[in-house]
Amino acid sequence: MSMLDDYRDLLFPNDESKKALIKAISEIKGQSVGDFDFAYRTLMHKVEDNNLQKILAPFLRSLAIRHLQFGNTDLAKGFRNEYEAVFANLDKREEGDIRSLDGFFRQQSQSYVYAKDIEAVALAEALGLTLAVTRVNEDLSAIEPARSYRVEPTPNAYTVHLFNLHNNHFFIHEKTYDSTIGDGNCLYNGFAQHLRQFVLYEDRNEHFVCAHQQKILDSISSSPFFTLQNLI
Repeated sequence: MSMLDDYRDLLFPNDESKKALIKAISEIKGQSVGDFDFAYRTLMHKVEDNNLQKILAPFLRSLAIRHLQFGNTDLAKGFRNEYEAVFANLDKREEGDIRSLDGFFRQQSQSYVYAKDIEAVALAEALGLTLAVTRVNEDLSAIEPARSYRVEPTPNAYTVHLFNLHNNHFFIHEKTYDSTIGDGNCLYNGFAQHLRQFVLYEDRNEHFVCAHQQKILDSISSSPFFTLQNLI
């Protein structure tokens, strides 16, 4: 099974989500796009970058929250079991009432509500990816080495590498703030951009992908790890 198929099943697990994608692609193209498989391949291969981000971000958000709600990994279960400690350390800029775990899930399920490292790690884990985040200053220069979360025991996992300015905006290209749309969905927008890159690289040249990803892994090989404890 290809990466294209793996992501499809995770992001669109039921008829409702499949119909939502068909509708979104139809609105972009201005005409009927046929079945779900056609809509999904159009999304990954043909729509322009801004539309890719806007369409795919809500589905990525849904997967991240679903993983935190129902996932059986240590991280997901730990988040639910230790939410009181999580809440005590959350940035109070968060919108809405997140004093309870259910409140957090309600709020963070809404599009354009800013997400942070907790959701980033959950999404990487759900997708079977390695996550690396580099914090940057106002001039967009790095202020610390990339921190990473590595999926185990997935060998040769692809790596999503995001840059983050003051815990306020995620973007994918170094020193290019607007390389990712900053609409409140930026975390998920950045993941969407990376997923397309992985799919296209896999289609073109599997060996190039491995080499490309190895460079990223080498650069974060000695970096600190995201864990539930250092997330809170």
